[in-house]
Amino acid sequence: MFWKRKKKPVRHDDNESFQKLLFEARRKYKGDYLRQLQYMKEKGNKQSYIMGLLTIAQLDFSLSSNHGKEIKFEVINLDYLYRGILDAVRHMQEDLPEGVYDYIQSGIETFVLKSLEQVDKTSE
Repeated sequence: MFWKRKKKPVRHDDNESFQKLLFEARRKYKGDYLRQLQYMKEKGNKQSYIMGLLTIAQLDFSLSSNHGKEIKFEVINLDYLYRGILDAVRHMQEDLPEGVYDYIQSGIETFVLKSLEQVDKTSE
């Protein structure tokens, strides 16, 4: 009888080509996040560009350091974001460590509930 080994979860941002592309973009266009993203779009594939969009916005631009600032979006922008997240989750690998699901849920849940509350209030 063969023993099945549990597959180790894949982290696409650990991919050497993604890391190289991100490093090149950061080095070449230090502090110019929009140009870094343009570079990644031109030089990488779609998956690396999407990861670049999210990595640069979350880690480099550091939205977390701008707490308290208001950013306005139209509902259609949120709709597109939710569609993208939903599609990513539909294709997400199975059997991730439980803590990963908990972390993803806590971040998404707060955002979804806050946006739904605001949309619900505006439709009254």
